[in-house]
Amino acid sequence: MLAHTVGELQRFKQQVTRCMEEYFVSLNVDEVATFLSELDMRAYHHEFVKKVVVASFSQASDSSGREALVPLLAQLNSRGILTKDDLQWGLTRLLGTLEDILLDHPRCAELVTDVVIGLLTNELVSVPFLRRCRLLRIGDSIGLQVLDAVQRKAPEYCKKELGSAQFKKEIETMILEYFNSGDEEEFGRCVRELTPLAPEQNAELIRKVMSFAMERTGTECEQALKLLITLCRHE
Repeated sequence: MLAHTVGELQRFKQQVTRCMEEYFVSLNVDEVATFLSELDMRAYHHEFVKKVVVASFSQASDSSGREALVPLLAQLNSRGILTKDDLQWGLTRLLGTLEDILLDHPRCAELVTDVVIGLLTNELVSVPFLRRCRLLRIGDSIGLQVLDAVQRKAPEYCKKELGSAQFKKEIETMILEYFNSGDEEEFGRCVRELTPLAPEQNAELIRKVMSFAMERTGTECEQALKLLITLCRHE
């Protein structure tokens, strides 16, 4: 079963490579859409996303590659060929392999930053998704470099106000990651990304820290106490 899946994935990658070479010459979105539909291997569409981003790095100029890439992904998403999950998993895979990509493309961190900003501004990926990648340290130091650069270059998108449900999900992810890492500085950085917080959001943050700690061990209760003291000092 595993051998079959590996072989199938390799065949998919080979066919995608040929398709991408043709696309960056013709810029024909319809041909790519037809190719993916007829291939009918939706389980690997996230690999398509990763490969087409990397293929854009080899184009004549940075801008031409990016200008051909983002509209392609947007069109494929609007036609239902690529889902938001495909885009997010593809980007996660990309961030996770940047150290390897760096060997062939020394400027890949800069190029991926521009790609992510393009996806963000076209609402193909969301700010909460990028924050989760940051919290989970996807791609280690190079991945963090990319995500931090996106925040600096596109603050108007990264600072968008979260809805109530999004805010709760965001702080839950932050708190769980804090209990795993114990990194108060990182938690504080994540809170600053969300500021300014309304009084009810401050109260929700404190309540969640306390309630999550009480569901766990004494060590995590101590972590929670230290975190709350730090947050109060820097309020």
